[in-house]
Amino acid sequence: MRKHTDWVPYTLIMPAIILLIILYGYPFFLTLIQSFQEVRLFGGESTWVAWGNFKKIFTDSSYVKSLSITLRYAIFTVFLKIVIGFIFAMLLNSDIYCKKFVRFLFLLPWAMPQIAVGIVWKWILDGKYGYLNYFLQQINVISSNISWLARPDITLYVVGIVDAWMGWPLVTMMFLSGLENIPTSLYEAARVDGAGYWSRFVNITLAQMKSIIMVTLTLVTIWTFNSFNVLYVMTEGGPLRSTETLMMRVYNESFRNFNFGISSALSVLILIFLVLITFNYIRNILKEQ
Repeated sequence: MRKHTDWVPYTLIMPAIILLIILYGYPFFLTLIQSFQEVRLFGGESTWVAWGNFKKIFTDSSYVKSLSITLRYAIFTVFLKIVIGFIFAMLLNSDIYCKKFVRFLFLLPWAMPQIAVGIVWKWILDGKYGYLNYFLQQINVISSNISWLARPDITLYVVGIVDAWMGWPLVTMMFLSGLENIPTSLYEAARVDGAGYWSRFVNITLAQMKSIIMVTLTLVTIWTFNSFNVLYVMTEGGPLRSTETLMMRVYNESFRNFNFGISSALSVLILIFLVLITFNYIRNILKEQ
């Protein structure tokens, strides 16, 4: 007897699927097509250049420099988010006073609008009137003002710290959810066996948290690689293009140089890179299972 297929569930989700195709599918295919074209914004014409845009990206040293800046920014910021987030997760998982209220306070930096955060930190880090210089001078750490956002050698890492400040609360909560699911009986049995703190941390905490760490690391890497708002508000890619990441370069090529072919090609390359990161994570998960 042929099994009857119930089409009602598919019919109910069809409007959402169509909406997703319109909102994401069409822009994706348009970007993919434009990556092989030289797009003239004002003339309304496009010329097929095949791999010309990609060749220009790989042969122009400025794009390689943007990739280098992006990788340095991502590695530095992700490291801060993961390490600080894990430390605070361990702290919140311990017996501290007003634990729920402290958790609420920890989430505030992540809940704030990124544009507002960028503006406030830009004021704090101002080279002449910023509060950070004033505070450091009051405690005799520095003797004169430092132009935190005007020095090409440190600006990228200063903005990375601000990005990490916004991101580590969410990382903390993700790690905390994993720590709370580790059975306390494992730690008790390890103490009975004479295991020290470091041994319990490595063999129990890290071992039980491995999958959550991988998930968090993958997501945070993708989010940080795509970071734009804070960089744009605080530096706009400066000084001397020292903070012009690939996402900043996509914006500049599109809305300042009106070179939509190059910006589309860059977007495609960024997508491929992030997809490879995601596939690597999925492969590791499947291997464990």
